Amino acid sequence: MYLGRYRFTLIAQDEINLPPFIGSILRGGFGYSLKRLVCIIKRRGCSGCILEEKCAYRLIFETSPTVETPKFMGISQLPRPFVLKIPFDPKARRTRIGRGEAFTFQLILIGRAIDLLPHIIVSLSRLARMGLGRDKGRAVLHSVHAVGLGEERLVYDGMRERLFDPPEPISSDRIVSSFSLPDPHRVTINYLTPTRIKVRGDLVFPIRFHHLIKSLLHRISMLSYLHCGQIPDLDYVGLMRAAEKVEMIGEGQRWLELSRYSSRQRTKMFVGGAIGRTSYRSDEDLSDFCPLLALGEWINAGKLTTMGLGSFEVIR
Repeated sequence: MYLGRYRFTLIAQDEINLPPFIGSILRGGFGYSLKRLVCIIKRRGCSGCILEEKCAYRLIFETSPTVETPKFMGISQLPRPFVLKIPFDPKARRTRIGRGEAFTFQLILIGRAIDLLPHIIVSLSRLARMGLGRDKGRAVLHSVHAVGLGEERLVYDGMRERLFDPPEPISSDRIVSSFSLPDPHRVTINYLTPTRIKVRGDLVFPIRFHHLIKSLLHRISMLSYLHCGQIPDLDYVGLMRAAEKVEMIGEGQRWLELSRYSSRQRTKMFVGGAIGRTSYRSDEDLSDFCPLLALGEWINAGKLTTMGLGSFEVIR
């Protein structure tokens, strides 16, 4: 797997009032703006469009199986090749951004989606100018930085509207090699945004270690195959058997309910999940799980990761 991480910095031109978690607004606006930018056929849906195999919007927002990925034929919900990383304060009731203030978020791109960074920058710049939230508070995209492992580089200067060559994508091997656990028998996870993991169709709470590992195995496998053309070398059966022996200690998780408005379904939807710190312990060495945890910090876990849910960090 190969990834790119980009920090977008916007400057508010108006006062902007948003919900406490802005991931849904950003994701919805991003999709709307990108489709307006790249769609020249102006069809209502992507299915059957003569350009669907080469369309930037379809690749990012309407991921579908192709003749190159036949094993996923018949699966309706395939993981999209991007993840939003949104600053989030669970105690906040609103997000207020004053005129002239800067606010940032990160976007993780996976595999082929990295080549579409210029399209994404233009679409998010247009979204900012159109306005965010119910009051349509306007902003300008000030800059975009590629954020690597201990380094960053400017890839877009919004004041001069100039793009710069981005650095090479970051390989999963580099991410994994920079990761380690301070205690090989204990790991503490901080669920930063509501994390929604389903088992046999039902949301689980609290999230036990094997729930998290199963979600990461699923996401890493599908993202690698669909968007990077790679099949990861993972011992699925062995890892799951080992994960089921890991104990959860402490009760730091809590359920946080969020709501969002779905334009497609024209209704309010509830998208709660688990947040907070949880420690897991095992008599066995947990180092075999390091590759999954390292990548999971980048790609999130569970459902609705494209709007920023499922973000977690390993406390080190």
